[in-house]
Amino acid sequence: MSVGKVKAVGLSEVSAAKIKEACAIFPVKYVQQEWSLLTRNLEDSVVPACVEHGVSIVAYSPLARNLLTGVVTAVPKDVYRASQPR
Repeated sequence: MSVGKVKAVGLSEVSAAKIKEACAIFPVKYVQQEWSLLTRNLEDSVVPACVEHGVSIVAYSPLARNLLTGVVTAVPKDVYRASQPR
């Protein structure tokens, strides 16, 4: 039997409300969220919720899906990134 084996959980792409809700049920250790110079919306609510509950943030796509690398000049239409607004 594996009772008591899980010490904490991680979440991905969640709101501040969901972080607080999850922390009330079970310890949340990490939140994976898109965070870059172009995607900063989590700083208003998600970051404060993580600080409040001692949750670490793992930045997803910190280079804005390669837009900040200087490598992407044009994206072919058949690539998934072509459908993204950035």
